[in-house]
Parts: sequence; C-alpha cells; structure tokens
Amino acid sequence: MAKRKTRKPRRKKSDAYKVATSFPKQFEYIAGTKPVLLYAPHSAQYKQRNLVGTYGKPEFATDIIAEQAAGELDGHSLTLKETVTFNPELAGIRIERNLEALLEVEKIKYFVAIHGHGATFSHDVVLSTVPQRRKSLNMARDLAGALSKAIAGISILYAHIDESNGTTICENLTNKFSTHALRVSISEDLRSNPQWRQVVIDVLSEWLSAYN
Repeated sequence: MAKRKTRKPRRKKSDAYKVATSFPKQFEYIAGTKPVLLYAPHSAQYKQRNLVGTYGKPEFATDIIAEQAAGELDGHSLTLKETVTFNPELAGIRIERNLEALLEVEKIKYFVAIHGHGATFSHDVVLSTVPQRRKSLNMARDLAGALSKAIAGISILYAHIDESNGTTICENLTNKFSTHALRVSISEDLRSNPQWRQVVIDVLSEWLSAYN
C-alpha cells in the first residue's frame, strides 16, 4: 500500500501579522524577507493638512523606485496606489498602526521613505534624517557616496526631516523602535528618465544590502 502523504499544518497567523498586512485598499504591500521597508507615501494623490484641504500631486515613479529597489534585495515595500483623504507621511493616521505592527512582526531595522521633488530644491537628491540619529546620518552619507560614484555630477543635500506640518511617521517609528529611518527625495529629472531611475534603484538596493 502506498504511503499516504501528510500535509504540513498551516501556521496560524497572529493577530499582529494580520494588522501588519491589512493596509487600506489604496495601498499595496509587497512582503520580503530582509528587515528593510521602502515606503512611497505620495505616489498617488493625498490630502494635505492645511485649512484649504488641497490635494498633493502624485510624486511620479516613487512607487516604482520603492518596489523595484525592495524587490532587488528581497525587502518589503509599501506604496500608495489610489487617492486618500489624508497625508500618509504624517503621524497619527490609521496606517501608522499597521506600520508599527509590520515593524514588530518582521523586525524591520531600516525604514526608507521615497519621495519626489521638482523645482522646490535645486539639488538632485535630498537626504533627510531624524535629528540626533548618528546611524541614520552615517547611512545617508554612505548613500550619497554611492550615488556620487554612480551618477557623475549629481547634487545632494543633507537635511533634517521637515515637521512643520506635523510629526512624521519617520520620527515616530524611529523613536518607538530600534529602526533607522531615512527620507530620500529624488528630483523629477532623475525619476522621469528611465536610465537614471534604474541607476537610483540599483544604488538603493546595493546600499541597503550592505546593512543586511
């Protein structure tokens, strides 16, 4: 008589895991295995926190950069795909609970927010860190060095994360967890050029791979 094959019992998903992966339908979460999360909170329209309640324009291709860079190193990515009536970058919103659960369940050590800018900055890339976080600042310097080697003449600015419109998720997650956070804002020129965009994606994945 042939041996009967036995199925492995399914692992019961914890409540924390369910919270960690139950993002609102406007977001797309792609799981990875490395303790890295790339987040594109403005890749679709979002409501700004001001009296008028205007909507911010989508930051073109930031979702592509986050997803592909995470895919190359087998990290996690979370991107905004549809319009939302809040600013996904600011603390105190619904998805912050999901993000906290995700960081806890997947033991995320590195959180990188991918943004885009136009003529607001004259620099090609702006690297922003939470104040007084030496590790994050060192990571920013390493990334700047890698980008400078890959793209001749690139202009890079170091800054602190702007919280003039409210506390950001970056700061909250950095303070609550032993997570190193960095905000990477990429110019429209780099994002809209497929070749330069791919270089940025490759540099991001290689840079993060060095920490894993």
